[in-house]
Amino acid sequence: MALESAKTPVETLRAWIREHRIWWEVLPFTEIHERKLMQVGFEFHLYGRHPRSGTGPGCSECHALHNRLRLLASSVIPEDARASQYDVDPYHAAFYCGQEPAAFDVRLTLRIRHREGHFDPIDACEIRCSKEIQESMRALGSPQDHRGIRS
Repeated sequence: MALESAKTPVETLRAWIREHRIWWEVLPFTEIHERKLMQVGFEFHLYGRHPRSGTGPGCSECHALHNRLRLLASSVIPEDARASQYDVDPYHAAFYCGQEPAAFDVRLTLRIRHREGHFDPIDACEIRCSKEIQESMRALGSPQDHRGIRS
């Protein structure tokens, strides 16, 4: 099942999330500024199950899965203009262990941070954006960690 755009119907997204066992986690996004570790935003990791565990990281299936994770991320990012911005890291040719030791996941990293004042502490806007993304992921049936995935 393919995701074509950010406007993919919700039921198609839900089915794709189940098929590829998508799960996520949210962490503080921190930077060191003036010798202090500061939280300047949030970092979401979206994980999807690689279709064939016998293939090495960086294969065409990995790239396709990462591209679909990017479309999923774009569908849960709030659309209205805000003081926060969203950045997606480029694909890294690596597998991440998730639910099962023999299973391999591909990861997409999405960051929420200030549009201006990069080293300012997080504020209500970043918190609101993070909560809305989390709510959207839950509404699509994606668990917050790998333990929520059903075999």
